[in-house]
Amino acid sequence: VTTAGEPAAGAEVLLVCADSDQPGFDYEGHFYARQNKQQLTTTDAKGRFALAPQLGMRSVAVATTNGFNNVPMETLAPNSTIVLEAYGIIKGVLIRPAGPGTNEDLDLAFVDAGASIYQRINLSNHAVTDTSGHFEFDRVPAGHLQISYRLKMIGQNGWQSIPLQQVVLSPGQTLDVNITAPDRQLPDRFGGQPAPQPALVSGVKITGTVLLPNGKPAAEAQVAVQVTGKFL
Repeated sequence: VTTAGEPAAGAEVLLVCADSDQPGFDYEGHFYARQNKQQLTTTDAKGRFALAPQLGMRSVAVATTNGFNNVPMETLAPNSTIVLEAYGIIKGVLIRPAGPGTNEDLDLAFVDAGASIYQRINLSNHAVTDTSGHFEFDRVPAGHLQISYRLKMIGQNGWQSIPLQQVVLSPGQTLDVNITAPDRQLPDRFGGQPAPQPALVSGVKITGTVLLPNGKPAAEAQVAVQVTGKFL
């Protein structure tokens, strides 16, 4: 429902799972689920929705152009009501040792606050500092957020996200943030330090028995291993 208690018709609803393939939330108030389209639906005229249960369910996120909320599964009872929270604004000034941080690309990201739900949704909220170092993020979901700047990688088309400051935004709040940061990092030709070589560790065979509710063996049942970060 909306903050006024009215049904939120046409709201987008996303089931966030442990192995969700980087679902995202864009500036226009829409989710994108890529390979997890079966985990995305919209509410009907009465604000109702239904999603099939999935392995590793963590939360249910709901969004419209006017509000957002992300509710952990352990607090979500059947047929419970989810109330949308108003977007807020984060604005401020970025200062470097030599003066204002001008023309810098800044991004927002959810911070994992322990429940491991927000880190599964990517935010597409971007701002650029002006000649005085001022920046402003509009239409920001409430929560624990990380402000970062982009460090372009030499010889590549991407960038690294370098953390600047973490903030906590309340629903509908306009938050003023003054960031005093060190000098920008200088990337090497490949955009950072070489990745460490992984150490190979011998695996352990997993065995067990699957039983039916009546206690008899469940022949030909499908068995899979749930791996963090891998889509199942």
